[in-house]
Amino acid sequence: MNRPSIITVTLNPALDHTLSLEEFQPGQLNRVAEARLDPGGKGINVTSVVHALGEPVLATGFLGQANAEPFLKLFQERAIEHDFIALPGENRTNIKLVEHATQRVSELNCPGISPTQQHLALLLAKLKDLAAPNVWLVLSGSLPASLPSDSYAKLIEALKPSGCRILLDSSGDSLKLGLKSHPYAAKPNLPELCQLTGRAAADKSSWLAAIDQLLASGLTLAGLSLGAQGALLATQKEAWFAPALSIPVASTVGAGDAFVAGLTVAQSRGQSLGDSLALATAAAAAAVAMPGTQPGSYQAVQTLLAKIKLEQWR
Repeated sequence: MNRPSIITVTLNPALDHTLSLEEFQPGQLNRVAEARLDPGGKGINVTSVVHALGEPVLATGFLGQANAEPFLKLFQERAIEHDFIALPGENRTNIKLVEHATQRVSELNCPGISPTQQHLALLLAKLKDLAAPNVWLVLSGSLPASLPSDSYAKLIEALKPSGCRILLDSSGDSLKLGLKSHPYAAKPNLPELCQLTGRAAADKSSWLAAIDQLLASGLTLAGLSLGAQGALLATQKEAWFAPALSIPVASTVGAGDAFVAGLTVAQSRGQSLGDSLALATAAAAAAVAMPGTQPGSYQAVQTLLAKIKLEQWR
C-alpha cells in the first residue's frame, strides 16, 4: 500500500440521514421536502473533501459490517483508498433536521459499533506502519461509547514518535484529554474553545487570547471555526482571520470537517498560514452550499477562494 500524505481516522462512522423541511413542529406531523443519506462521520467527511481538493488520502478506522455497503460504494465511486478494520454490528445513523425557514439544524445521533481495546490496539499497529514525518494524520469525530475518553490521547502518545503531524478534531472529554498529549494541531469551535479554556470568548481579542492559551499548552497550530462570523488560524508567531463568505446555505452539517480538510491539504502542500486559512474557509463555504454532507467541487472551492479577504492579526 502506498503511503498518502494525508490519513484520516474515523472511529465512529455514521450514515447521515438529512431531512429538509420548511420548519420543524414538535409534537405534530411534519412533512419532509427532501431526504438524502450520506456515508459520514467526521473523518469520512474530511476524507471526501480532501479527495475533492485533489489530494491523495487514505481513510482508516473502524467500520461496522452490517451496513458497510454505502461506505464501500462511496470509496469505490470516488476511487478513495481505504483500509478499515471490520467490526460486527451496524454503524450508527445520525438524523439531521434542516429547517429552511430558520436555517436551524437539529441532530439526533444514534449509538453505533462497539470496538474494544483489542480493536484499538490493532488500529494503532496499522497506523504505526503508516505514520512518518511527511504524513498528516487527522483524528476526528466522537468516540464510540465502548472506548474510554482517553483513546485519542493514547493514539497521539503512541504515534508522535514517528514524526507525523497529528490534527485532532473532537469534543468533550476526548478533546480535552487528547490535547494533553500535545497533537500538532487542533480545531475547536467556539463553544468547545470556551469550555477548554474557561474563557467567555466573545470578540476578537478574547478569541485570540483563548487560542493563545491552547498554543501555550503544547499545540503548534490552532484553528477556530466561528460559523457565520468566520474563522481564525494561529501559531505563536502568526494569526490570521477570515470573515465568513456570504453564500446561500443548503446545510451547515460537515462545514467544520471541510475546514479541517482544506487546512490539512494546504499544510501538507507546504502553504503559508494565511493561504491555509483561505483554502480551509473556501472548502467550508463550498460544503455549506451543498445539501447533506457532500463536499463542494474543486471548481466551487477555487471560485470561493478568490473572494476571501484575509486579515492578519499578528
